[in-house]
Amino acid sequence: MLVHLYRYSCRVYPLRKQIARTDKLTLKALIGYLVGFNLTNIYRIWLPKAGRKGKVIHTRDVTFREDLFYTLEDDDNIVPLI
Repeated sequence: MLVHLYRYSCRVYPLRKQIARTDKLTLKALIGYLVGFNLTNIYRIWLPKAGRKGKVIHTRDVTFREDLFYTLEDDDNIVPLI
């Protein structure tokens, strides 16, 4: 059964794991887009706001939004974090 497969370029929210316990008001997830699969439960996520060209991370803890996809208009709204 292929339950773990999702649509490419759908918006995902990978969990941030390096948050200190005292930082309760910081964001607990990042905004990214699905670009691939490593194994059955490890996903490749492109984070467009990470650096100049973005960054690809590999993670398991992801929430998927299959109704939102990456578009070229999203490039104008993305401000890189340097």
